[in-house]
Amino acid sequence: MTPFEEFRRWLRQGRTSEKAVSAVAAVVAFALVMWTLIPTGDGTEAEQEVVAGASVQPGAQAASGTTGTAVDPITGAPISSVAGSSGALGGSAVGAASGGAATTGSTPAQSAASACPASGPRGITSKTILLAITNPDLGPLNELINIPSPEQQIAMNKAMVDWANKNGGVACRQIAIKQYADNPIDANAERALCLQIVQDKPFVNLGGLYTPENADCLPQNKIPQYELTGISSERLVKYRQYLFSYYNSTDRSFRDYVYGARAVGWFQGLKRIGVFHGNCNPNLAPQLFAVLAEAGYPKGSYSTYDIGCPASIEAARGPTLQAVLKFKGDGVTHVMSGGTPLHQFATTADQQDYHPKYAVSDADETIFISDGSAAPDAVFDGALAITGSKYGGYNSGIDPGPLTAVCDGIMKAAGLPTTREKNAYAGGVCNTWFLFLESAKRVTGTLVPEALAGALDTLGVIDLSYPGGKANFTKPGTNYATGYWREARYNGACKCWKIPNAAWQNGF
Repeated sequence: MTPFEEFRRWLRQGRTSEKAVSAVAAVVAFALVMWTLIPTGDGTEAEQEVVAGASVQPGAQAASGTTGTAVDPITGAPISSVAGSSGALGGSAVGAASGGAATTGSTPAQSAASACPASGPRGITSKTILLAITNPDLGPLNELINIPSPEQQIAMNKAMVDWANKNGGVACRQIAIKQYADNPIDANAERALCLQIVQDKPFVNLGGLYTPENADCLPQNKIPQYELTGISSERLVKYRQYLFSYYNSTDRSFRDYVYGARAVGWFQGLKRIGVFHGNCNPNLAPQLFAVLAEAGYPKGSYSTYDIGCPASIEAARGPTLQAVLKFKGDGVTHVMSGGTPLHQFATTADQQDYHPKYAVSDADETIFISDGSAAPDAVFDGALAITGSKYGGYNSGIDPGPLTAVCDGIMKAAGLPTTREKNAYAGGVCNTWFLFLESAKRVTGTLVPEALAGALDTLGVIDLSYPGGKANFTKPGTNYATGYWREARYNGACKCWKIPNAAWQNGF
């Protein structure tokens, strides 16, 4: 996530009444991103259509480097062995279109061992599948929060659709895409964007929407949404058939957090736990409290401090200091987060000559704040993170896996940032594509949106592209990455996270 995903969290948690409406406020918003506080800003919404594709003849070299029999470029399995696959490589290119119309050539050849699912009611023809791609467009703020420019995002998705179509498309069809610029600091413009996407009738959306008011607009209209960032457990359950994430759910993250911290010995020397949290997202802290009670730490046996939902950086400083003083006075030796990043707490605590142990999880996103001025101070040295992501892996020289190599290869070939750059944004793009392709190709019967969740949970275990981790899609209705975690430690010398043990541990 890093600053971009922090920016998303900040938008999701802030109060609508606190939003400013000027371009100046948008620049101020960037500073607030670092503390994940209130939403602010203004901008314009633009739309760009990109319908792209290409073709290769049967027997030509695929992205995986094989010739002859086509293989699934994601799992490595022969296409003929995958139920509901797209078929052998082939089919004509999908040409660029204008005026909102998508045009394609012939349908890819059908696999000898799988049937082509029938066309559903929306975004599907016998030859094509239409996807809506939403790209965050903040103008100069894209560079400030270190994510690709709108032009690079458009090119990334064009590279992905070209790659997918060269490898046979999906479900016996070529893929067409329509891309939309999304200004996530203008809720009204984003609402209009959602309504436009609904009117355009795509099969699915890749990317998602960002403001609290609009985050669920597409799932509410039964358009499946493959999001670039983490999703709360409540939303994942409510929209199980229409919402997908390559991150773990928050309640599962908290389980791995508590039991994982115990497994690596973090609780040694414990006298009292302190839970630092806020109420911008009031559902998170109770999830942690429930797991603590299950693990033998009932309410009342630990200290808590709720900093509320501060309206500015300055407004957050006072509550954070009060939390530090309370925990210090209560004899807290181990500080955990109920959904609020801990790095600023640690800086404030150091100023008070207070040095407890820290542990964070994916739910509070502290591990994702690791670039530039947003990185924790050296006083965070030794802090533990229990994570289902691969953050820290590059710093530790750990091989990020074959799907990362596939993703980086696609981006390098197009001259675009790889997973090592721009806060790993390319990896998020690739993972949304990978999950869509794997779910769509496993649909049997009629290709309708409601069939994707059930198809995805037949994928099994997959090692996602950086920054995604190892994920288990085997449980019925699984719409998020779950099943594994590993330990990360903050290194104050490099101001970065490192992974002491590359092996993935089973989730709790």
